[in-house]
Amino acid sequence: WISDMAPAPGDQKVFKVTKGMTTFDFCQKNNVLVTGGRDQVIRIWNPFVTAQPIGTLYGQGSPVFSIKVDSINDRIYSVSNDNTVKVWDLIEQNCLCTLISAQHKVYSTI
Repeated sequence: WISDMAPAPGDQKVFKVTKGMTTFDFCQKNNVLVTGGRDQVIRIWNPFVTAQPIGTLYGQGSPVFSIKVDSINDRIYSVSNDNTVKVWDLIEQNCLCTLISAQHKVYSTI
């Protein structure tokens, strides 16, 4: 389960991901949870229906270590271990831009 508070009985939600999750962010405006992990896949979840994601985004070249959802512009920003930052459209569920740093380590401050 994902929470910063102890869950009440019956409030736990299980999100099954093959290699686990390393990062997540919640978008209150669209009521979605966005996750990333070692399998290089970004998943968009309905937080109340956890059997399977409502969207799956492919294209990261290595494990995802940071996710940030921009609810004002409906964008997802993902950062992976290979110094790649991707910008995704949350509504259309496609990649808008890929930024690669060949010389410098990308640190997540988003």
